[in-house]
Amino acid sequence: PNFGNKSAFFLNNLIDWVQNDIFTIDFGVQFVIIALAFTLSFLLKNIIKPRLNDQINKLSIPFRLSEILYSSLRFIFPLLTIIFILFGTRMALAVNPEISITLSTVITKLVFAWIFIRFVSQFIEHKYARNIIGFTILTLVALSLFGVLEQTMATLDAIGFSVGEFRLSMLSVFKGMFIIFILLYGAIFLSKVLDRKISQNRSLTPSSRVLISKILKVFLI
Repeated sequence: PNFGNKSAFFLNNLIDWVQNDIFTIDFGVQFVIIALAFTLSFLLKNIIKPRLNDQINKLSIPFRLSEILYSSLRFIFPLLTIIFILFGTRMALAVNPEISITLSTVITKLVFAWIFIRFVSQFIEHKYARNIIGFTILTLVALSLFGVLEQTMATLDAIGFSVGEFRLSMLSVFKGMFIIFILLYGAIFLSKVLDRKISQNRSLTPSSRVLISKILKVFLI
């Protein structure tokens, strides 16, 4: 019954949101602005990025610096998207100062969050781990910006079952999977750091260094 009440509450709020916020002229104008911003940014990115890539190839700079410059090229598309959304929104407000720009603001913040997450995640060496962590954080940010994070959490928490005093819900499963993933990645990352330190220790025999490294890795995991 608790799950049914929460699900019905969430569904009613979703229907009200669609009726009051989606089927409106303001939403249509913002949707057109956002769609045009993404389209123009994609087209310009395909023109600008190859030229900047060629310019970086011609530079006589350290490898690490060139790698940073190559990585920064992936931010061309989101930055152009933000510029076009802001420009289109300002034009819409100039025509009608009372128009709602809620959707445009949320999408702009979401793209900003994506840029920040992508920048920070560059320090995570493993590509798979980087994508998982980035996608999880971006999903939480998106739900928060759209104002449905608490309702989504409540709905996931309502889906579950109890065995005595122990209760297992979808929310606890997702939290547990993410925490285990972070801990495993942290253990493997730390084991690699320690492995490099141990391999540099010449007071140990090669077989001892390998044995200690494997024991530390198993222990950390």
